[in-house]
Amino acid sequence: ALAIREQIGDPSAIASTYHNLGTEHAKASRLVEALEAWKKALELRSGQGDWFRTTETLSQMAEVFAEQGRHQQAIEKHQRAFALHMRMRGTNMAAWSLFRAGKAKLLAGQGEDGLADIQRAEDMARRWGSRVLLARVLEAKAAVLLENGDVEGAFVAAEEGLRDFHTELRAWAARQGTSPLNPMPSLAATGALAAARLGNAERAYDFLEMGRPDDVTMEIREGMPERGVVSDTLLGVGRLQVHLRRREEAIEALEEAAEELAHLWKEGRKHRTRAIAPATLDAVRARLSDRQAFVMIGLVHARCVAVVVGTEAIRVVDLGEAAPILEASDALVEVGPASDVTGALDTRRTLLVEPLELGEAVQTVVVSPPVPLASLPMGALLGRPTALAPSATAFCATSDPEETGAGVLAFGRPRRDGAEAVVAEREVRRIGDPVRWGGDATVPLLQDELKTRARWKALHFV
Repeated sequence: ALAIREQIGDPSAIASTYHNLGTEHAKASRLVEALEAWKKALELRSGQGDWFRTTETLSQMAEVFAEQGRHQQAIEKHQRAFALHMRMRGTNMAAWSLFRAGKAKLLAGQGEDGLADIQRAEDMARRWGSRVLLARVLEAKAAVLLENGDVEGAFVAAEEGLRDFHTELRAWAARQGTSPLNPMPSLAATGALAAARLGNAERAYDFLEMGRPDDVTMEIREGMPERGVVSDTLLGVGRLQVHLRRREEAIEALEEAAEELAHLWKEGRKHRTRAIAPATLDAVRARLSDRQAFVMIGLVHARCVAVVVGTEAIRVVDLGEAAPILEASDALVEVGPASDVTGALDTRRTLLVEPLELGEAVQTVVVSPPVPLASLPMGALLGRPTALAPSATAFCATSDPEETGAGVLAFGRPRRDGAEAVVAEREVRRIGDPVRWGGDATVPLLQDELKTRARWKALHFV
């Protein structure tokens, strides 16, 4: 493409090609080549007076310089982008470039100047920018403050950012009758960790819940499974095959299921979607029965945090660094079916369960884990009847028959006969109502069955 455009002699097209080439080099971690391509794009764009696209190239170069530890060069590029944005009166983007320059200064050890730039960017966002931009600045500011030990400051910034971005924009989406926007994961993570360090369990819960993916947490899609549930189901199929040491079957099963469900999901997009508000603590407690607890686990900035909700009290628990927990979880999933898993379970209980201090009074548990921990045998780890929920909002919605209707549609189609098929059929027939098994478990029949109810409580694949 570059050769053709150079032959044509279009400077603007040549500059764009160099910029895109630099982007591809950066994705492949060829940073030196990326910078060389961007340098040529920068020369061409500057020569043409294309200031807007020049700022785009400058920002990407700054990010690569920062990745290389060349912070002063990163600062210079962000400052140049800031000056050009101000020249074009692009105050929103100017505020963002100034914020990035401030963050680069912090990394370069220029703490006072860096914080001054960040504060100035925040002031600009408040005066001229949109509320979304202010929330983005506050999101990054909260992370910087938390990293520098200002837990209270990080908490305050995250609170305001959450209010600006999450609450107001979700309310706007509800008024417009559209799907709500995705929350900012970093904002939710920073707020949750800051709240946990301050011992504020209620706000830790709020941040963790609002950080759950929208497709699982915030929407009920009438007549269709939520996208997050479908993707988690496909992931579970693959993980099960890996667990059974059948890696080729895992790939084959996932490819087949993905192909069959692609059309189903496309059809599901036609169904009406409505937004629901995040479940409050009072709503969660109202759904809990006696001697039951709801445990929400979150991965926040390389740490693992849990909120334990009971009918009378709520606690927040910092489970420590996430890496050992994730490594232990992956190792447990890889244990073969014939292996002795007692020792493996004991190790995971020490890391993940014992710090929760559920006590003997808690007889049943509902767990809302992050996706990387969703494949763990939670019931075996907790040693009591356990259910999984993608979020507190989903738990409350699915326990309310007026919200979701009744029925679990279970589909099972074994890939081979034998003991596994017998167990799978037993599982499907115990869980589902109605059940489609074997030859009846086809995509056309599934589509027809889905249309018989306005809304299903769950869709179960085996």
